[in-house]
Amino acid sequence: KKLIRLIKAWKYYHGVPISSFYLELHVAKFCDSETSIIYQYDIKTLLSRLHSNGLAKLQDPVGFSGYITPCQTQVKHGVAMSKLATALARSGKALDSVESGNIRDAFYWYGLLYNDNFVSYY
Repeated sequence: KKLIRLIKAWKYYHGVPISSFYLELHVAKFCDSETSIIYQYDIKTLLSRLHSNGLAKLQDPVGFSGYITPCQTQVKHGVAMSKLATALARSGKALDSVESGNIRDAFYWYGLLYNDNFVSYY
């Protein structure tokens, strides 16, 4: 649930026009195959998967509606892909900063990822 909240927080803070339900399904599917969640890695991995698959439709796990679309229109899909590319770059820089031990920079990049709604380093 916490990973879903983090991904949905990014969506909310940047006004990304992706369906919350779509994100929930995508994150749940991802978590199904994971034995543990390590946020700094999994945030980047999820954003990367969303970007690399081009926000592809997901099959409704219950089977009622067929496929779940990520965005209401093609224009919104384009906007979402653009914001997703930016988020992916920022999460990558945050992860690189964590891995190099530069926690101050990691907080900076997470701050950008969450539109200055991430806790401050100080």
